[in-house]
Amino acid sequence: MPSLSGKTITQIRMYVHRKNVGGNAAPVTTYFKPHTYTSKPSGAPSYQSPQTTASFKLNEGKWITIPSSFYAGFVSGSYKGIGIYINSTSQNYYAKFDATAKLEITYK
Repeated sequence: MPSLSGKTITQIRMYVHRKNVGGNAAPVTTYFKPHTYTSKPSGAPSYQSPQTTASFKLNEGKWITIPSSFYAGFVSGSYKGIGIYINSTSQNYYAKFDATAKLEITYK
């Protein structure tokens, strides 16, 4: 990711796709939170405090608008990406997503 130092972020969007197999057949509310990793962590990841949510049906892909509460962390360079977070072991929240996503940051 290029440096955003000194830039003004006007929008962040993320595209993710929920797979058509595995998990709850009903729509699942998913939490998106920023992280500070430049590579996959060796254990369970830690996330930063801002979050946003979106609901996904089976085999649904969509762009999610990330709230401005995330922007400062990306501009400072402390946030390196956004992860999917669920703080539950309930099968109601179980969903499988594609291993890749797209992160679009618009700035001036």
